[in-house]
Formats: sequence, C-alpha cells, structure tokens
Amino acid sequence: MMDTLTLRAPLTRDRFDLIRQAVARHFLVTAHDITAPNRGTPQVAAARLALYALLYERTSADLLTIARWCGRYHHTTVLDGIQRTRGWEVSAPAYWQALQAALREVTL
Repeated sequence: MMDTLTLRAPLTRDRFDLIRQAVARHFLVTAHDITAPNRGTPQVAAARLALYALLYERTSADLLTIARWCGRYHHTTVLDGIQRTRGWEVSAPAYWQALQAALREVTL
C-alpha cells in the first residue's frame, strides 16, 4: 500500500533489494559492493550515490532511514550524495544516463 501523503511507496526489504539491483545493473557493479563498508572504486561510489537518490525518489523513507539501510549512520551522508547526483547531467553524463535508466526501471 502506498503512502497517500507522499505518493511514494514505503521502504521494505524487497523494495530496497529491487532498487539496489537496478542500480547495480546500470552502473555495472555488484549489489553487495554498493552497500559494502569500504569506498570501493569511483564506479561503486557513484552507484552508492545513485542508490541514495533512487531510494529518496521512489520511497517514503527519510534520509536517516536510507542511511541506516545502506550501512551509513548519518543522514547528511545521504543528503550530500543526493545533491551530488543532481550535477551529473553536466559533470558526469555517463553516470547521469545510468541513474536515469535505473530510475525508469524502478516504478511505483
């Protein structure tokens, strides 16, 4: 059942896994790498930021909840990541295209 106030789906384990898999596919990384505690490669770091953005866009979860589900402990990490993805259209077109493809794949 969708949250009627935000018109976004609640964050469940299935929804988290669906979004994480979509991001992994489009960024050509593993789903495990995205939420691993280390920083990984630049590609993995970009996928992690995309995961934050998609979870925020496609679920009713707040920033702190997203941070906890992704193995981070502070909501500002997620906020900073979401803000960084907004500049990708100009600064990193390949990442922007991957983010948009994952966004199209993950529907409500």
